[in-house]
Amino acid sequence: MSITTPYIENLNRLKKEIPSKAKEIITENAPNILYMIKYEQLAKGMDYQGQMIVHPEGDGTYAQTTQDYYAKQPPKPRKSKVAGQRYNMEWEGTFFDGLGVKVEDDGYNIFSANGKKEFLEKIYGTKLTIFTKEHNDKINNLVLLPNLYKYLLDNLLRVKR
Repeated sequence: MSITTPYIENLNRLKKEIPSKAKEIITENAPNILYMIKYEQLAKGMDYQGQMIVHPEGDGTYAQTTQDYYAKQPPKPRKSKVAGQRYNMEWEGTFFDGLGVKVEDDGYNIFSANGKKEFLEKIYGTKLTIFTKEHNDKINNLVLLPNLYKYLLDNLLRVKR
């Protein structure tokens, strides 16, 4: 047996483990991922393309009637609705509270446990829980890759002799 054989075997083992480790990293970081979709994208009124979320009968901002009337009726919104501000996609909170991360073999998806995602996507005619390219890159570069690198480096020289 060559001196390099155990190291090559270890590299092959690590290569096989990367997909399951990536799933584990996403699962462990689900709260951060959900924070990003909720508060860095949806709460700023952006869809998956980074475009303003627009209601078919509006312009993507709250109307004066929303501020003066609808926002004062039960159920009152968790977040204020100020005329002229972009939609923040949070009224009672059931949409945001119902979001979760589902890890799959080929990646992960943001799902809605209460059906609000599908309901709102139909109304607004756009995908709401897919990350913009910028946010997807941010998750890859700040969450997934650093943790994978750490795992690989921590285990690279752990060979059976």
